[in-house]
Amino acid sequence: MSFFKIVAVAVLAATSTVAQAETKSVATGGANPAYVGAGVGIPSVAYGSSSLAVKLFGGYKINQFDIKEAGKLDLAIQGEYIDFGSSSAHGASWSQSGVAVAAVASWVIPRKWAPWADEKVAVLVKAGGARVAYSSNNGFDYTATGLTQGIGADYNFNSQFAARAMLEYFPGSYSVHGISGVFRF
Repeated sequence: MSFFKIVAVAVLAATSTVAQAETKSVATGGANPAYVGAGVGIPSVAYGSSSLAVKLFGGYKINQFDIKEAGKLDLAIQGEYIDFGSSSAHGASWSQSGVAVAAVASWVIPRKWAPWADEKVAVLVKAGGARVAYSSNNGFDYTATGLTQGIGADYNFNSQFAARAMLEYFPGSYSVHGISGVFRF
């Protein structure tokens, strides 16, 4: 099955889940399930050196679990575009960019476990599929398709705005240490 067919199936599944979750969210008073964000990061590649990475993303919280003693666990579907910038290796200049679809789980640290967090800090885990296109100035181009995963944290300034720090891995030996702003609506 091609990457685009997998993404299409994932988007359709997410859309049907989102439609169901939206009704539940409105009925239970859930706030700000959709979000968009932008960020920058320092990419690290297994070969050569690389410049600054730029990322745009958007997502939708599809479910929230209230775990009595352990706080809240949110599950979202997120789509993203990332431009890894340019790199140089083996006498060639490279440019890389990619797209990804991932599930993002976030656990809000409860006040009783960490009073300093005041329920504003969330730990994030991301897993999904990505496709990264690589092109060089010498005509050698290729595409890497595979898993993307990441770990990070959100600091929620209020119900609409958060700062996010993530360490993410992408197909083709790329990792990115980045920071982002997240706007919920």
